Amino acid sequence: MNSQKHATKISPVSSIVCGACLVFMFLGAWTCDGAMLQLTQIPKDYLALRLLSVLAYVLAFALLFSMRKHFVATAQDNAYEDASFDLNALRPSALGLNVYGYRFFTRFLVVSALLLVVGCVLLLSLRPSATDAMVLTLLCIFLIKAVGPALSITVLLLFACTPLHSAIKITALSYTIAFLGECLLGIFFEALAINVAFVLVLGACLQCAGCVLVARSLRCMAATTTMETQSAPPLSAKTSSPGAQHMLNLNRSLGSIIKTLVFVGATALMLGFMKSGAPSCNAVSLAASIIVLVVVCAMVFCLEHLDVRALFVSAIICLSAAILLEPVIGLIGSQVANTLADTATILFEICIWIIAIMLVHAAKNGALCAASVRLATVIGHAVGTLLAVGAGALSLIYADAAQTASFVLLFIYIILLIVISRNPENPNPSSEVSPATSTTHDLSYWTTPCETLARMYALTPRETEVLIQLAQGRDLAFMESKFVLSRNTIKMHVRNVYTKLGVHSKQEVIDLVDQTRTRSS
Repeated sequence: MNSQKHATKISPVSSIVCGACLVFMFLGAWTCDGAMLQLTQIPKDYLALRLLSVLAYVLAFALLFSMRKHFVATAQDNAYEDASFDLNALRPSALGLNVYGYRFFTRFLVVSALLLVVGCVLLLSLRPSATDAMVLTLLCIFLIKAVGPALSITVLLLFACTPLHSAIKITALSYTIAFLGECLLGIFFEALAINVAFVLVLGACLQCAGCVLVARSLRCMAATTTMETQSAPPLSAKTSSPGAQHMLNLNRSLGSIIKTLVFVGATALMLGFMKSGAPSCNAVSLAASIIVLVVVCAMVFCLEHLDVRALFVSAIICLSAAILLEPVIGLIGSQVANTLADTATILFEICIWIIAIMLVHAAKNGALCAASVRLATVIGHAVGTLLAVGAGALSLIYADAAQTASFVLLFIYIILLIVISRNPENPNPSSEVSPATSTTHDLSYWTTPCETLARMYALTPRETEVLIQLAQGRDLAFMESKFVLSRNTIKMHVRNVYTKLGVHSKQEVIDLVDQTRTRSS
């Protein structure tokens, strides 16, 4: 019982730590990018930064892929075959990592942070801004960007150990705060004419702080792995976020993973194209970040589950209005279109990160999946930036090349969304599955994982029946009628189920059952 209480206490702290890591990572990376563009003579369209970032992520993915057999906890796959196995022991191993895996990612963070420091020192001391020192400039930038893969991948792994409904809310809130912080810092630096070298150092310090925080969290998780009492397993994406589930129909199949990676890459491509044009002024970005912050706060604090589809649809609407209705919107105000574009950018980035978290939650190998989704993101950013540079070059010949490219990309993107949002695996289930077969499938869908939990936690037959009803979201009135028992008796059984499973709400029961089903599949 003490371990159960401990598990409930660390969940909010874990969410806050993940949010802080996300803020440090994004705010530090954006600050460093802006400073590097001012300190060097590379083109100001972010293309060089994007390409070097892709190189860093390709190397990180190759490293993780080659080392995957060394840090994966192979015993995890057989855990459910043992009826006496304690399901609570899965939480630290939910990433598919053994103790060596935690040490590996901790060292990965330390080495990347050291490369970041070396890159900043070289860039500030040598000032390789001349054209003949371009190779040294690119090397310094690569060293600084090398911290990105280690930090983003490990932050995704931390989110995989956080209840998914909390992770989604924390992601939306943290990213908006990071964007708002970047706008405020930009206004502050511009008003006080802060030295660019100080800006670079500040960005590096923020990313190093994120590395320290993530590494410390990994060490705590590695220590927890060796303890006998563990926290509850992470929550699954299927029931924790219905909106996200129906948007892409996420599951552990290869087709679903590939479809999700295509979605992430295509969305990142749009963002890379949008963010490589003329930069918005700080006032416009600040207005967009405040708008998103108000919307996100309302959804986070007023809704039980943040609706990812609503955020995504809002991003599509803002982007479409900014591109298609720019001549009309321009009559209202010269910066309205830019504000809508920046708002769409923030919302899209939030959706990308949420989809990445859901994919890592659903994957068998969380580390490799995190590296894959981040690689898809940076490749999309780089391709989008390359298209923006090409459209800018064509503008010298055809004045409306950039606007035409925006129309074409938006059209292709919407068509792609229509295609990948379909579920071809079962387009017409009613015509292929008989009612009897469907009923049997639905029954086993709930009873099988519940019976597995019942064996693990020594539930009585009546408590098992109550667990099956709770897993389907049934209320006390329904169970009172079904079992022909008094309300107090039903409450007693529900309380016993909560106590034995170490949960405190019906949603946690649903998540736990879904996690058991996912692990058993």
